[in-house]
Amino acid sequence: MAMVNAAAHRGPQGARSWSGTHVALGHLALTITPEDERERQPLVEAGIVVSADVRIDNRDELIRHLDGSGHLRTPSPSDAQLLLAAYRCWGIECPRRLIGDYAFVVWDDAQRRLFAARDSMGMRPFYYAHIGNRFVFASEITQLLTHPDAPVELAERMVGAFLTGRPVPLDWTFYEGIRQLPPAHALLVATDTRRVWRYWDIDPDVRIRYRNDRHYAEHFREVFAEAVRARLRSVKPIGLMLSGGIDSGAVGATVGWLFQRERARRLAPELRVYSWAFDRLRQCDERQVSRLIAGHYGFPTTNIAAEEAYPLAGYPEHGPHREEPPIGTYQALHETALAQARAEGVALMMTGYRGDLVAGEAVLDLPGLLLAGRCRALWSDLLLASGQYRRIPKTVAKHAVVPGLLALWPTGWFTRRRLRLADRAAGRRRRPYPDWLRPAFAARLDLDELSRSPPPSHRVGNSALHQRYDTIFNELHMRAVVQVERSAARFGMGFADPWSDRRVAECVLAMPQWRVHQRNDRKRLARLAMAGIIPEEARRQMRKVPLTPLYHYALQHGAKATILSLITDSQVAARGYVHEEKVRALYDAICRGERSIYGLWEILAVEMWLRRYWR
Repeated sequence: MAMVNAAAHRGPQGARSWSGTHVALGHLALTITPEDERERQPLVEAGIVVSADVRIDNRDELIRHLDGSGHLRTPSPSDAQLLLAAYRCWGIECPRRLIGDYAFVVWDDAQRRLFAARDSMGMRPFYYAHIGNRFVFASEITQLLTHPDAPVELAERMVGAFLTGRPVPLDWTFYEGIRQLPPAHALLVATDTRRVWRYWDIDPDVRIRYRNDRHYAEHFREVFAEAVRARLRSVKPIGLMLSGGIDSGAVGATVGWLFQRERARRLAPELRVYSWAFDRLRQCDERQVSRLIAGHYGFPTTNIAAEEAYPLAGYPEHGPHREEPPIGTYQALHETALAQARAEGVALMMTGYRGDLVAGEAVLDLPGLLLAGRCRALWSDLLLASGQYRRIPKTVAKHAVVPGLLALWPTGWFTRRRLRLADRAAGRRRRPYPDWLRPAFAARLDLDELSRSPPPSHRVGNSALHQRYDTIFNELHMRAVVQVERSAARFGMGFADPWSDRRVAECVLAMPQWRVHQRNDRKRLARLAMAGIIPEEARRQMRKVPLTPLYHYALQHGAKATILSLITDSQVAARGYVHEEKVRALYDAICRGERSIYGLWEILAVEMWLRRYWR
C-alpha cells in the first residue's frame, strides 16, 4: 500500500488493492461519471483483474458490439467493466477500439501476463520500471520511488536536453531506469516477454474533402461537439479555464449550446467558469470576451486575481513535483484557480489546452493554396511567413521545394543529407549551445547526438500535414499535458480537454491544412465552426493574448528576490551544468529588454527541482 498512499490525492473517494500469487494491483478512486459511483476497482472477474484510470467515449458503439458477442456481463457497465469486456473480446488489440482518456493494467491469470496501455493523446500518465525480477508501475514516479530498490539516479542527459530545448524520446524521464509509457503505446510483461509497441497512429489514407468552407465547418462542429459532450458525463460540477481565445471559448460555448440544444444538463449538473482578472496589466485581460460567453449561457464565473499569482509567487508553495522540473511558467496561476475550483466543489477541470496546436500555430500550406487557386491568400501567407521580401525564396524552399525533394527520396535511404532536408522541412534548427551552458557538460552527455537522431517517422502526406502532425504530437507538449493532469490530481480533480480528443485530431489531419488555418486568417476552421455557437460579438473580438507581461513583472519585480536566490550558489552551477555568472548576465539582460527570455525559465525550473529533491 506504500505506492498507493504516496499518491493518496488521486483517490479522494478512497483506495483499494488486490493481491494474487504473482501480482498486486492498487486503485485510487476519483468519482466523476455516474458509472464511477457503482464500480469498485480493482475489478476481478474470472481470472482477469483490471485497474484503470479511464473515461471511455465510444461507449454506445462498444456496448452494442460486446453485448452482441456475449462478452459484456452487465447491461449498464462502468468504463472499467467495458474495458475488461473489450480485453476479453480482443485481447491485447483492445486499445485500438477504445476512444477516450485512459491508462490501465490488466492481469490475465490464465495467460500469466500483465498488459497495459495508455491513450492515444497522452492524457493519462503511466510510469514503470524493471527492478530486478520485478516490474513496477504507477501513475506517478513518486509512487515508484517508494519501492526500497527503486532506481534513484538523476538522468543528466534529460536535464541537458531540457535546459537546451532539445527533443528526446517520450519514454525518457528524469530518473535513470524509470520509463514513461508513450501515448498510443501498449506494454506486455510475461515470464519470457517484455515488449512495448505502438497500437495507433493517424491513418494517412483517410481524407475529408468538400467543395466549400461551410461543409468543412459543419463536419468539424459535429466532431468537436461530440468531443465536448463526451466530457460532460459528471455527477459533480465541472470547471472550465475560460480565456478570450477561440480554444477555451469554443469549449465553453459548445457546452452552453449542448445544454440548450440537447438538454445535456442531465450529463453535467453545472459548469463553472474561471477567468484571469488583470487590473494593472490590462493588456493581458480577456474578460471582455469571456464575459460575453459566460453571460450568454448563464455560467457562474469566478475571477482569479492573476497579478497576485505571477510566476514563482509564494515560492516554494507552488514548487515543482518530484517527477520533473515544471515546464509551464504559470504554475502558480493555474494552481490558484484549481484551489478555488476545489473549494467550489468542482470534480473535473476542462481547458482548451491543445486548441492552438490542433487548429492554429504556424502551419503553412503553400502547395494546398496553389492547387486550390487561392493565389491572393497564398501571397498574403507567404509575405506574413517571410517577414521580408528578400526572405520569400527561403520560405518557398522550406515549405515547397524541400518537402518535394523529401517525397522523391528513396524510402530506404536515410542519409545525413536527407536528415538535414527533413530538419529544414520541419523547421528544426540545430541551435548552438547558449553561452551560459558549460561546453564540458554538453560534451560529456553528447547532447549533439540528440540533434542528430532521426525525427520520428510518420506516414501523413504533404509538408503542411507533417507540420500539423508534428505540432499536435510535439514531445514538449505531450510532457506538459501530463504536468497539467498531475496538478489537477493534486487538488483531487480530473482533467479533460476536448481539443485532445483523438477524433478531433483525426478530423483536422484529414482536411486540407489551408482550410484549417492561414497566416492571414488564423484558426479559420474553428472560427467558422463556432458561428452561431459563440456569441457573434465575442467571436469577432477573440484573439490570443500572451501572458508574457505577467512573466516580465515577476522577473523585474514580484519574484526578483526569489530569482536572485535561485541563481546564486546554485545547484545547476555546482553540478557543472551552467556558468553562474553568465546566468546572472542573462537575467540582467532580459530585465533590460536586451535578450529573449529563452533559457531562463528552464534554468530556474531545474534549480528549484534540484534544491527540493536532490540535495
